[in-house]
Amino acid sequence: MKVIDFLFFYFVHWFKKRKNIKEPIERTLYVLSICSILWLFFLNNIIEYFLFNTLKSKIPGFIFVICAIIFYYLFKYIYVYKRRYYMILDRSNLEFNVSNKTGITISLIFFISSFIIPLLTVTILRLIMGLPIGFW
Repeated sequence: MKVIDFLFFYFVHWFKKRKNIKEPIERTLYVLSICSILWLFFLNNIIEYFLFNTLKSKIPGFIFVICAIIFYYLFKYIYVYKRRYYMILDRSNLEFNVSNKTGITISLIFFISSFIIPLLTVTILRLIMGLPIGFW
């Protein structure tokens, strides 16, 4: 949970620095739910490759969309309704021993790697299986 708290705190801080974003907490909830679903997709690919030796997912795509919505409302419940974000604000100097710039950089690297790692993994697994690299 500390990793998600770290990401949530620094994404909110990064969105607050932007002048044109009115709801930084809502944006952060979207970003965290997207990251979570991409990592879930990554784990699904790895598990299906090693258990079934295939990259053809047995789970329909709409299940991932439903999971993303569930993650969004779960994060909203935890951080907004249970006010965990404000508890993090009170203890942020004690918990995260990095500067704001470093925390934002780590959070953005995590967000970008959430897109890159699943794509690279699928490409590498397709090469191992002898399949063409394209997704068609």
